[in-house]
Amino acid sequence: MRGTMPLPNLPAVVEILASLVMLVSVVGAFWSLRITHSKGKTPIGPRHIQFVSVCLIVPTILILGLEKVLSSETSATLIGGLAGYLLSGIGKYEPPKLKEPPTGPPPPDKKGNGKPMTAREEAQKRYGIATSSPEEGAEEGTSV
Repeated sequence: MRGTMPLPNLPAVVEILASLVMLVSVVGAFWSLRITHSKGKTPIGPRHIQFVSVCLIVPTILILGLEKVLSSETSATLIGGLAGYLLSGIGKYEPPKLKEPPTGPPPPDKKGNGKPMTAREEAQKRYGIATSSPEEGAEEGTSV
């Protein structure tokens, strides 16, 4: 039987893959937290904790079951309990609310008369430009 390779030990391969899943999920969670923290959002929430917990607990149960540390009944009970816990919160989940834009009247202009500023008036105020329009000059009686 020259040229045939022995098959790898399947439980060992599954255990290595489960360990890699654990490592990648934790690194991915921290990477995700770093990105959300840099955007100024809440750094950690309940969904982050659930994700990391599942990615650590499920492979651990798998590895302990394959090594015969846990019996098959115990493994099934743990996985069933974990699934029940995760699926029980789906109906109560409310995504974070986004800040709504303010509703109501626009802010008054700098004169305080309650009407919104035009784009030109806004730019003049922002950049400190003091120019008069032809209409304003005509009202004051000046000519160009």
